[in-house]
Amino acid sequence: SITDGRVVYHDESLDFYLGMNGLNHNGSGDFTQDLFELNTHTDIASTKMVYESVPYISNAKSVIEAKLNMDMKNFKFTFLDNKINLNALELGLNGWVAMPDTNIDMELDFTAAKSEFKNFISMIPAIYNNEFSSLKSSGTMALSGFIKGRYNALSMPGFGLTLKIDNGMFQYPSLPSAVNNVFVDLNINNKDGVPDHTIIDLKKLHVEMGGNPFDAKLLLKTPVSDPDLDAFVKGKIDLAGIQKFVPLEAGTKLTGTINADLKAKGKM
Repeated sequence: SITDGRVVYHDESLDFYLGMNGLNHNGSGDFTQDLFELNTHTDIASTKMVYESVPYISNAKSVIEAKLNMDMKNFKFTFLDNKINLNALELGLNGWVAMPDTNIDMELDFTAAKSEFKNFISMIPAIYNNEFSSLKSSGTMALSGFIKGRYNALSMPGFGLTLKIDNGMFQYPSLPSAVNNVFVDLNINNKDGVPDHTIIDLKKLHVEMGGNPFDAKLLLKTPVSDPDLDAFVKGKIDLAGIQKFVPLEAGTKLTGTINADLKAKGKM
């Protein structure tokens, strides 16, 4: 067991940071056996994950229920019944991790267990606060991904992520305006872990805030050797109006407008 633990993994060579505070964990299994099941429960008060300066997870509350098949002879660990909660987002995890030597081999896939748009937006720190339970929301989302391959000092596993949001909407009962008509169609794919083989394809991003539409698209290939870009952003954001649909921290003041009409296409 671990009580009120703090765990940090910071890999500067990959520009990757994972930090967990307030970690409580307990697990049970017969470690005298070469093959057994390990049952675990973990809850974390705050989880932060940053990759290449982009915070993918910020101060999320986490609960992990995991049952693993432990093959100690081959140092291979297979996930059986597993559930990961990040704020209100629930993910199911399948696959295995093996450490035959200094390498780490893995074949993992995950998918969102629930399709409500509200569960996804709980991952946005500005939205997930004390009022989140009363948030009015509608729309659907689908989220899935995979990690497959070998991790060592010279290589990373392949990875992928698919996110689709259809007709999303949310509004706080205490605020006058809603965010409406949220549509997202995003696919990130890297089959072999070579960073230059990453393809980011944001086919659609549409959101309406206070009646102002905002649209974007992005297709990015060969991002390391010669970035091949096809993108556009078009829309208007009234900064002063944000407080009408998102609760701001005390003392925060926003003014001004952002008008964007930008297109870019070609190689770097």
